[in-house]
Amino acid sequence: MENHQYCDHENCHQPTIPGGRRLHRYLHDNHAWYKNWHHHPLRIHTHLGAVVLAAAFALVVLFSPGSTGLQAEVGGYPISGRLLESSGRPVNNGTHEIEFKLYNVETGGLAIWTEVHRGEDRILTANGYFTTELGRFTRLDSFDLGENTYYLGVAVDGEPELSPRWIIDQVPLTPFE
Repeated sequence: MENHQYCDHENCHQPTIPGGRRLHRYLHDNHAWYKNWHHHPLRIHTHLGAVVLAAAFALVVLFSPGSTGLQAEVGGYPISGRLLESSGRPVNNGTHEIEFKLYNVETGGLAIWTEVHRGEDRILTANGYFTTELGRFTRLDSFDLGENTYYLGVAVDGEPELSPRWIIDQVPLTPFE
C-alpha cells in the first residue's frame, strides 16, 4: 500500500476513512477554510471533544428512565438477606445452590417465574448473609415488581422451600430471617 500524504504541511495526517483520501485531497486543494482548519493546532482536541460528547450523549440516551436501550438487557432485581437454619443459626459459610420462585399468591399456587443459582453461579454466604440479583439468568421483564404484589419462595441446597414466602415490593432489599 502506498504511503502518501496529501498535504503540503509536515503535520498532515493520512485519512483512514474509506474514500477519505479523495475527499481530503478535494477539500484541502479547493477550500481555504478546510486547509486552515486541517492545520489548526486545536483540531485534534476538538475532534476528541466531539467524540467524548457523542459518547456521553449515547450513555444518557441508553440509560435514561423509560429508555428501551441497554437498561432492559442488563437490569435485574438486587436482593440481599440472611439465611438461617431452623435452629436460628446462620447457614454454613460458603457457596449454596439457591432456587428462587416468584408467586402471585402468599401460599400454594404455581410458580410464575423460577431461577436457580447453581454450579459456578452458586451464591456465597458469610454468617448467613448474601447478596445477589434476581433476573440474572431468567429475565424478569414481564413482571412489574414495583406495581404488583409478588411473593418470593426460596429453597437452599435442594431442601424444601422456606416458609413463609417473602413479599416482593418496591424495596429491593428483602430480609431472609
